[in-house]
Amino acid sequence: MENSDQNSDEVELCSFWLEDKLFGIDILDVKEISVVRNITPVFHSSQDVKGLVNLRGQIHLVIDLRMFFNMDALDNRDEHKLIIFKDHIADPFGILVDRIGDVVKTKRSNIEERRKRSAEDVNGENRKSARMVTKGVCKLKDNLMIILDPAKVVTREEVEVG
Repeated sequence: MENSDQNSDEVELCSFWLEDKLFGIDILDVKEISVVRNITPVFHSSQDVKGLVNLRGQIHLVIDLRMFFNMDALDNRDEHKLIIFKDHIADPFGILVDRIGDVVKTKRSNIEERRKRSAEDVNGENRKSARMVTKGVCKLKDNLMIILDPAKVVTREEVEVG
């Protein structure tokens, strides 16, 4: 049976904020949104790996998107949330975000896909390891929403651009 949601002209996006930047993820990829619990650090991991969290007996890797995007770290606050992804994305993991926004329903035609970058677009040393974790940008009435690809965030996919 074909999934009608995938073929629909509309998509629902779970929106969230990092600083003053609005991001979104396809709601079909989101398993749940949770409060930040006790996160156990993973020593000798990259700076964006916040640690591991146990949610109902299942261990999830937690990636701090602020560190992933080289933003300033903030102390844990009550409004920080953890977005947990469904198993079809990757092994159990979630991302730590500043705050959750609304579910945004929009037409797929409002999403401008990420452009392929040429070698001239990327400076020297970043040229071979540019992290392309976005799917595109969604044009909203009052803002632009950056659409993330969670599978690329967790796999740290590096894209050759030249």
